[in-house]
Amino acid sequence: MGIGRSARIAIAIVASLSLFLTMASSASAEVLFNERSDVAFAVENACAPADGLIAVTGFVHVVLREQDGVFYIHNNWQMSGVSANGTRYEGQRSIEVASATGSFSYSSRTRWVSQGPSDNMYFTFTAQFPPGTFSMETDCRG
Repeated sequence: MGIGRSARIAIAIVASLSLFLTMASSASAEVLFNERSDVAFAVENACAPADGLIAVTGFVHVVLREQDGVFYIHNNWQMSGVSANGTRYEGQRSIEVASATGSFSYSSRTRWVSQGPSDNMYFTFTAQFPPGTFSMETDCRG
């Protein structure tokens, strides 16, 4: 549970994209992957642990396309959550990344805006292929 759950979701998305990067060739169809998934999970509030778990719902949309040997990954997600004490959080992200065949590097910083007195949460997710390493950091700011 906790931040680990959201990191696993992000890792699963990036790992599935890496599979397409290694399997697709420049002769592939332009759109290789287009998936929208609803998500629901609970995450620990790293910025205000006394608020309790945040129940998060929303969606993630990922499109992978290839053109002339370059892969383009578009990732869009919109999520909201409510902590156990009623503080609302809103987060959204839309990002496009281009990568040459055979390698992939991704870094994303996302802000979850608190609709109450709690600090905003910032998540930084980084992935690198090869070798297939991931990291996720949390930062809290008012």
